[in-house]
Amino acid sequence: MNLAREPHPLIHRLEAIADLSEQEKDALAHLPLTIREASADEDIVREGDRSSSGCLILDGMAFRYQMTDSGKRQILSFHFAGDIPDLKSLHLRTMDCSLSTLTPCTLACIPH
Repeated sequence: MNLAREPHPLIHRLEAIADLSEQEKDALAHLPLTIREASADEDIVREGDRSSSGCLILDGMAFRYQMTDSGKRQILSFHFAGDIPDLKSLHLRTMDCSLSTLTPCTLACIPH
């Protein structure tokens, strides 16, 4: 995905709920991102991990989950392009749930 030529998913998502100034759009477009590919059913972050970055979904679908006492996954939420599903990792010492891909995903890691 070429963010320079395609609409930035985070800017697109935020503009659906609020007006952004050109300065805000420019700041979001220039966040330091590390792009990575993830295959389907791959954990991005696991419950108990200490995360040093947030994950912006550029393409694909992901979901947050916790393991039940019986060893099954309890899905908490689904996430799509433009979402940062582990944003709360900014405030948590360790993750309280896991984040996994449902489909192959293109992810942009944003350091805290």
